[in-house]
Amino acid sequence: MKVTCPKCRNKSSKSDSYGKAYDNCPFCGKAFLAESKEMQLLQDFVDVHGIGGIRTKTFSNLVAALATINSNECKEIKSVLTEQSIGKRFFELNGTRRSSSTDLFQELISNLLKDEGIAQNKANFITSCYAYVLGLERKEPLAEGKKPAGLLEKAENGDPEAQVELGFNYEGKRAEESVRWYKKAADQGYAPGQNSLGAMYRDGLGTRKDLSLAASWFSKAAEQGYDYAQDNLGVMYRDGLGVPQNLAKAVECFKSAAEQGNPLSQFNLAQCYQNGSGVPKNFVKAIRWYIMASDQGNAPAQYQLGLILRDGDELKRNLPQALAWLQMASRIGYEPAQFCLGQMYVNGLGAKKSDREAARWLKESANQGNLTSQIYMGAYHEMGPRSEKNMSEAFRWYLMAAEQGNDISQYKAGLMLLNGEGVDKNPAEAAKWLLRSAEQGYAVSQDLYGSMAINGVGIEENLGEAVKWFMRAALQGDASAQNRIGALIDSGEGFEENSKEALKWFLMAAEQGFARAQYNYGRMYYDARGVPENIPEAIKWFLKAAEQDLEAAQRYLGNIYLNGHGVKKNEAEGLKWTLKSAENGGIDSQNQLGLLYLTGKAVPQDYVKAAKWFEKAALNGQSEAQNSLGIMYRDGLGVKRNLHEAAKWFKMAADQGVSEARANLKDLNL
Repeated sequence: MKVTCPKCRNKSSKSDSYGKAYDNCPFCGKAFLAESKEMQLLQDFVDVHGIGGIRTKTFSNLVAALATINSNECKEIKSVLTEQSIGKRFFELNGTRRSSSTDLFQELISNLLKDEGIAQNKANFITSCYAYVLGLERKEPLAEGKKPAGLLEKAENGDPEAQVELGFNYEGKRAEESVRWYKKAADQGYAPGQNSLGAMYRDGLGTRKDLSLAASWFSKAAEQGYDYAQDNLGVMYRDGLGVPQNLAKAVECFKSAAEQGNPLSQFNLAQCYQNGSGVPKNFVKAIRWYIMASDQGNAPAQYQLGLILRDGDELKRNLPQALAWLQMASRIGYEPAQFCLGQMYVNGLGAKKSDREAARWLKESANQGNLTSQIYMGAYHEMGPRSEKNMSEAFRWYLMAAEQGNDISQYKAGLMLLNGEGVDKNPAEAAKWLLRSAEQGYAVSQDLYGSMAINGVGIEENLGEAVKWFMRAALQGDASAQNRIGALIDSGEGFEENSKEALKWFLMAAEQGFARAQYNYGRMYYDARGVPENIPEAIKWFLKAAEQDLEAAQRYLGNIYLNGHGVKKNEAEGLKWTLKSAENGGIDSQNQLGLLYLTGKAVPQDYVKAAKWFEKAALNGQSEAQNSLGIMYRDGLGVKRNLHEAAKWFKMAADQGVSEARANLKDLNL
């Protein structure tokens, strides 16, 4: 959540994702709780806190807030609130609107008057505060006695300070009302009103955007020596907004405000000296002004000092001190510092490397919309420490980054939706995110979206659409897409069949180490498609794929060496690769091992092991293994003889078209 500071007009975060709200503006250091010396103080506090977006909703929160205000009268009110059981009970209505609210107010005020001996005006005022915070309206006086003048009454009576505050209260709700009240104060020559009105014209809030008019109002307030207006005017001159760019005048404005102690201008002046903008470069003066601004809580200055000490370009590198400055700015809620601090912990700079601390600060940064931090948080919960793995959280962060248009996060969100990881499976929604990513040129998404199109997953089956996206990814060098293009060309799907052209695409992907393409390229030499048969060349590529644990390549190598196809027969090598294929789920290799143990070829004959491998393949649907397992049960080889079990397996194989199994089943005559 972004909050506008009533003084400097900058927007800052009020994130409290770690249970702590940032109660000071990171630019000017001003507390968001307004201070006053009169009874109006508490009403001011509630007003400011309310428009800050954190309207107090519980009795304890209001009491805690009052503790930060050094005023005897507020201390007295705090004491009354703390001791008032009726007050607490009333306050815990938590904003519920009730038609009997007048009775509740009357009960509270009577208790204050009788039991606590509180003066009538204070009792009325305390009750008014309750009403404001709870969102309840009191339409009639509860007791005799004059109430303190409210903000609206003061503003209508021409008090420019009240007019500015009332204008600020309307910001974010009815900005045009803000402009009206600021204008009333500005027309009276009240500098804060002129400054706030200038900000509304600058930002186009509640009125048309008019940089020239903004600069004019800033100038009027600056001429009165109002430091925040001087800073705003300096920015206009520095950036050429509403006035011709004039760096010298910008420096003049910044210097006038900086010498009054304005932390924003101290920071801006430091930037001018560091960069030589409007003044000769002077790093010593830059550091001096950075430190002065930092000491007043200016987070950008603290952040800049952290960067200077981290990088060690102008000053000697000092990582612990850099970390300290970044921590100061981060605790105030300054997002760039939070991101930088997180990176320091990621890389172990200035402190021990800590994934947890990195995640803490990068989460703060991510909550303020930092795209890189959101991506990091997604990866942290997807692949980080076991205690932090949370696919739902990973999806949430990836989705945030995806909504900002990040192509990789769109891919991640789409993939998780496709597979149902951290979120309910939704192929149609997955296709939407993958398409967005693909349209931005992310090759991995283009390849996956093409696969969804060719298989009709999440979208209608469309070969032409699939080819389009495969080709876009392939032309970017995506190995998976290059392999897919090769396979389509080789089979004549979506392209004219052309084995030589397919061979080129397979090679492109194979040379990138893509296992399936290495296997396919080897198959072209093995099957003499587009090239003459060349078993050694096929073995070379099968071996590359097999070493990446590709089952099909392991199976082919096993067969080649066991049968001596194109090479010298090598049963040990053949058995090694056949076993790897079988253990990798290859049903043909599982069946092959069953045959080897049944016949004693390349291994000692072992019916028990033969039955074991036949069963693995049979359970996975390998029809020949189902027939062989039926024979093992029929003849009692490696298993206890069981004709009913034999019949079961013969029938499974027969249903898949194995003629021998049909004959075997018939011979059982069960």
